[in-house]
Amino acid sequence: MATDGRRLALIEHDLEFPKANEVDVILPTKAVNELQRVLTDSGEVQIAIAENQISFSIGNTFLVSKLIEGNYPNYKQVIPSETKERVTVERELLLTSVKRVALLSSEKSNSVKLNFGKNSLEITANTPTS
Repeated sequence: MATDGRRLALIEHDLEFPKANEVDVILPTKAVNELQRVLTDSGEVQIAIAENQISFSIGNTFLVSKLIEGNYPNYKQVIPSETKERVTVERELLLTSVKRVALLSSEKSNSVKLNFGKNSLEITANTPTS
């Protein structure tokens, strides 16, 4: 789970991991960026966690970072557990439409609006003039 205060991303994968060793950690942004740079599409990553540090071993690369102290925000409060409505859309069509509309989005607002209507989805960007 990751957030920058405005956006939230969540990916879940099942791993074989002993329940007794479960731990929550918060990585600094710089460590995440460096980890993205050295990760490849294949191979294994070995992760070791100490009291206030984490290390990643990826091939010939060894990355060590301090951990951020504190508790991560409860993201489950932000994501609704139940939904009243569910919409299925074609993934590629939605992606290309959002990208096209986002071209007209200003750096100031940097937003795209989705309007759900009866059997329709309207995607717009508002570019304030000033």
